Amino acid sequence: KILETDLKAQEITNYGEVNPAGGHRIELFFQRKFMTIARYPDEEWLKIAGVPQSGKKMINRGLDRDKSPVPRGRHYGRFTYSGSRPERWKESDDIWVHGYWTWDWSDQYLKVKNIDKDKRDIYPAEPHHGYGYTKNQRYYFLNIMEELDAPGEWYIDRTKGVLYFWPPSPINEGDAVVSILEDTMLSLEETSHITIRGIIFECSRGGAVHITGGAHNKIAGCTFRNLGQTVVKIDSGTENGITSSDIYDIAAGGVILNGGDHKTLTPAGNYAVNNHIHDFGKRIKTYTPSVQVTGVGNHVAHNLIHDAPHTGIFLVTGRVGNDHIIEYNELHSLAKETGDVGAIYLCARDFTFRGTVIRHNYLHHLLGPGLHGVMGVYLDDFTSGTTIYGNVFYRAGRASFIGGGRNNTIENNIYIECEPSVHLDARGLGWAKNYFENNNRFVDLMNAVNYREPPYSEKYPELLTLQDDDPAVPKYNRILGNVSYGGRWFDLYNGLDFSIFTMKDNLIADPDLCRWLKKGQKDFITYKSGDQEIIDELKENRIIETDPGFVDLENENFQLRDDSPAYALGFKKIPIEKIGLYIDEYRKSLP
Repeated sequence: KILETDLKAQEITNYGEVNPAGGHRIELFFQRKFMTIARYPDEEWLKIAGVPQSGKKMINRGLDRDKSPVPRGRHYGRFTYSGSRPERWKESDDIWVHGYWTWDWSDQYLKVKNIDKDKRDIYPAEPHHGYGYTKNQRYYFLNIMEELDAPGEWYIDRTKGVLYFWPPSPINEGDAVVSILEDTMLSLEETSHITIRGIIFECSRGGAVHITGGAHNKIAGCTFRNLGQTVVKIDSGTENGITSSDIYDIAAGGVILNGGDHKTLTPAGNYAVNNHIHDFGKRIKTYTPSVQVTGVGNHVAHNLIHDAPHTGIFLVTGRVGNDHIIEYNELHSLAKETGDVGAIYLCARDFTFRGTVIRHNYLHHLLGPGLHGVMGVYLDDFTSGTTIYGNVFYRAGRASFIGGGRNNTIENNIYIECEPSVHLDARGLGWAKNYFENNNRFVDLMNAVNYREPPYSEKYPELLTLQDDDPAVPKYNRILGNVSYGGRWFDLYNGLDFSIFTMKDNLIADPDLCRWLKKGQKDFITYKSGDQEIIDELKENRIIETDPGFVDLENENFQLRDDSPAYALGFKKIPIEKIGLYIDEYRKSLP
């Protein structure tokens, strides 16, 4: 069942790398699908059996705040496996492992330096994973000739230049192709008014299009597939973008949008609009989103985004930027392998990053099997000044999540079967308090943009008093006029109480009203519908025990009927019919 081909005889001599991170990994595609380098196990994951706590040198001391006898990540350069499978393998200097080594939001490929089959120890080659190794975390072996034992697997003997392949269907039913090109296919530098239209970009170890600077350059109606790195990079310039294109079966991410000036708040207007992006992050699992956004004033709209291991739209950690518009997108089936991740994910760590609006999106069927699960819109690590307005969240995990930030507004959204619909914590008073106690990083970042002078002093006047107003406390968040049904309405962490934020005019039809960790208590209390203590706290909202008035809940039509009690509280109808892809001159049909 295994076929072979002599690559060397076909003048293919660069067999690339197993690690996909650098853009040099050779891939085999059959019927335009990624095939699998021979691995064990074939589809599932192994678990780290143990991390021996002895050796010549401690490589990683582990997580400082973890008070366990063995803190997460602590290791001495090795971990152990269970079972006897490696005893079947011949000696090789090119065996690799891929795993989520300590956290379910950080994967990495590591070359194996040595396997001690007597002690069942695996010694990864340096550099080790940055977060170390932790017992029971997931991994698998790959690039092993003896494990070519299932349809769709392949292996290259790099000495002989021979590729071995077990095709999943008869070989004459499709093309078998290996990727060779490592460079970007098409680069535009300081060009303007160029349209790249109707082209198929496929089968490369690298990316497809890189636009640097210039203005009004457009990628339209193109197809991108079977690529090894992020597909399209739009770096600086103004009004550059990608529209009505299909991006799928990608090793890494889809689109990077950057542009605009953070210091002057000058917008770029770069965009990703009306694109169908799915089955991405197939090799590099984490932080390779469908669309990555930084800078000022960029636009992500009307995209259909689904089926990936991690995040969908990512506003990059520490580089989120200002005044982006994320609207009319549909996102589902994301975070399929990971945890502590958002479908739309902002991680600011800088109070000057403000002004982004996330509105009229539909987020549903989000998975998040890893530690801490999945968030619909994740305002992580002090993300502030963000508006979440008029979105629909259905089975979207912790749907709207404020992670220690302030001045955020969550308004006019619909939540169905979310747990919770809204989350608020004060991590600046807990595990992240050193951000404020031990350094002046957030002050330095504010000074770097001259926040006391225009345009910051005029556009974001709340920054003028921030330093003297308990910046670690998540003040001035507003939760207004939302509708929540069938799940849990609210989570409140870190000893906060209801005086720290504004919550009113919400229509709440959840069986669980609040999960609350009060000051001085060790355990959360979950308050059910009917508990008088929490009803008193929610007195400016309306609590009901019936359907809030959906048009057709059974068939997932979550528009509210005209007789819904939400409208008496000021709710505005969400333009659900406008969400997602649309037909235009470049997109002639819908999936």
